[in-house]
Amino acid sequence: VRELIGGKAVNEEGALDHAYIPSYMHERKRDYARSFGIQFNYHNRRLVPWARSVDGFGAALKAAIKARYPAYVNFAPYGEMLPEAGSRIDLDPVARDRFGLPLARVHVRYGENERRLFAAMRGESRRILEASGVEILSERADPATNHELGGCRMGSDPRASVVDRFCRAHDVANLFVVDGSVFPSASEKNPTLTIMALAARTADFVAEQFRKGEI
Repeated sequence: VRELIGGKAVNEEGALDHAYIPSYMHERKRDYARSFGIQFNYHNRRLVPWARSVDGFGAALKAAIKARYPAYVNFAPYGEMLPEAGSRIDLDPVARDRFGLPLARVHVRYGENERRLFAAMRGESRRILEASGVEILSERADPATNHELGGCRMGSDPRASVVDRFCRAHDVANLFVVDGSVFPSASEKNPTLTIMALAARTADFVAEQFRKGEI
């Protein structure tokens, strides 16, 4: 952001995530389901985490970084992933850890909806940035980060899910899973408050079942 060049660099600004654009595409015609939000950060601290976004090498690279410092802004859209049968966690039939236990294998498959959503995320981000008059230094086409959710999917059908709506395992009556693994899809929103709400509801359910002598 050119207007920020030459500003003061500090280390006391707290979290890097300074602003967020919530989903705004609800009333627009789209070729994909669900939505995305955009999070952006202003890196006005002495550490320069986005130096790798600048082209160059050696003295020329340092000069290019200093010329724009501390005006670097990261613009990061987050989109929701829908449930996908091909996305799963299983045990490696061959590889073992140092204790002799099978290693976990994580399989992630992007469906057609995700590919369309990613295209919209990139297009909208570029549209906003160009309208703002900023200098775009780099763009990553592939997803660079995520909220690690799923693996113990919540659902009413034991054949297609691991826990019920109260986070109780279908196969083990006194086993409850209370974390982000029960999410059936990965929303574009931060999951912390939803995890807390699920934990509170599950705790109430466990207490009620205990009073009834059912667990």
